[in-house]
Amino acid sequence: MMSVTTTGTDLTTTQRLAEFAVRTRFEDLPEDVVDYTKLLILDSLACGVGASRMERTRMSHRVLERLGGPEEATVFGLGRKVSATSAAAANAEIMNLLDADDTFFNSAHFVIMNVAAALAEAERTGASGAEMIRAVAVGFDLSARVNLASSFMAFEDGQFRWSQMFGSGYASIGAAVSAGIVGGLDERQMANALALVAGTAPTARNTNTAERTEIASYKWAPNYHLAHCAMTAALMAEVGYEGEHDLFDLSPGFIEAQGFVGVDVTPLTEALGEQWWILDSAVKYFPACRYTTAPAAVLQSYLREHGLAAEDIEHIEVRLNPAAYAMTVFSEPERNFVADHRAPMKAQFNIPYVLAQVALGRTPGPDWYSDEAMRDPRAWKIAERITTAPDPSLAEEWNAQINDSPEGRPRRTRGSLTIRARGQELVAESDYAPGDPWSPETRPTWNDVATKFRNFAAGLLSESKIEQVIAVVRTLDSADDVARSLAPLLGCGD
Repeated sequence: MMSVTTTGTDLTTTQRLAEFAVRTRFEDLPEDVVDYTKLLILDSLACGVGASRMERTRMSHRVLERLGGPEEATVFGLGRKVSATSAAAANAEIMNLLDADDTFFNSAHFVIMNVAAALAEAERTGASGAEMIRAVAVGFDLSARVNLASSFMAFEDGQFRWSQMFGSGYASIGAAVSAGIVGGLDERQMANALALVAGTAPTARNTNTAERTEIASYKWAPNYHLAHCAMTAALMAEVGYEGEHDLFDLSPGFIEAQGFVGVDVTPLTEALGEQWWILDSAVKYFPACRYTTAPAAVLQSYLREHGLAAEDIEHIEVRLNPAAYAMTVFSEPERNFVADHRAPMKAQFNIPYVLAQVALGRTPGPDWYSDEAMRDPRAWKIAERITTAPDPSLAEEWNAQINDSPEGRPRRTRGSLTIRARGQELVAESDYAPGDPWSPETRPTWNDVATKFRNFAAGLLSESKIEQVIAVVRTLDSADDVARSLAPLLGCGD
């Protein structure tokens, strides 16, 4: 396994990260990192194809039509190509629309940024599948390191709280690296790309996460702008723009500018090339917030094991982790939504609605958020019988992990439900959610992610295209040209 040593002691953190990004070859990636990166690429593509015809996606298409530009790369659901920069920006937003993309330590999504940037650049340049895998794995690692250096979960006086100021610039950092690797930047150019991102990534904002019930069109993070910033930085570095290489070393610096205090920069360069953080990202098989995954899976298993139908459910109490319960959308879930393009996003954070889809036996995918599904009185009748409560066991565990674990992040979400059905009341629980990487029983498998792709892409791609995409991604490291082997299969706009 490769470890990185620097060529001098006077390198800035930015330069060390750039050196690592450029010098790490595909052959340096451990076998399990290659395999898991491919699996997350397929998972991300499932999210993009699944959201390709949703209303907000069509809105992004109208933006791209106005922007114009050279026809370089594919956008989910759009029947023409656009510039690689615009394609990466739009695809990063689209792949998050169903909220089914991977989650890093229960707190952030960002592999879609790496996939969007690497795919767009690979299509533009005709790069190989191996280069795309390398770009995603290395780019993810750097985003993860900046994320881990950023403190946005805390316990104070025994109570969980989210950081009021919150920036997602860590995702731009890794996406610029993914684009720069495929684009062939040298070490100086890559350092400039990172420096330019550190000076221009979308700034921190007061998200009022705990109290907010109305969701913006970009949800919690402006993915379009985060990816656009990354792609622009890589392009500017390529043509010679210089950035400020000390923005990770200054205090306050980039991370503080993203709204975080109590910064520990150790994770930025610790064990580079030895610790691959992509192996710690969890897959979700349901198109909903990470915090719904474990309860939804527990309910699904319970209904199957006991032969129960939706009408048998009398009441469900869902005990939630402290991060979820600290948010009004979970602790006081709404019982209906205004019918606009944000309604599916609100539904993804509404646990009674999500569990109602499970109870009705609907296949996880974009159909959960069709107009018909969201107006279905049966779903809302079930939702009325579902309430939420805090999970004292998880509160204690999360407190310890956030304050004392090396990552400062919680791993376990667990599903804990009290279900009353047919006059009987039972507690149903699980330690981890399906797709969690920290348990042999729940770690994602190719069969599971392929099934997710089939479910999400059904009716959007032909059955033959669906199987081709799965096969191509499974063997992506042997593909000579992503533009020929993968990108044409994703066209779902005609």
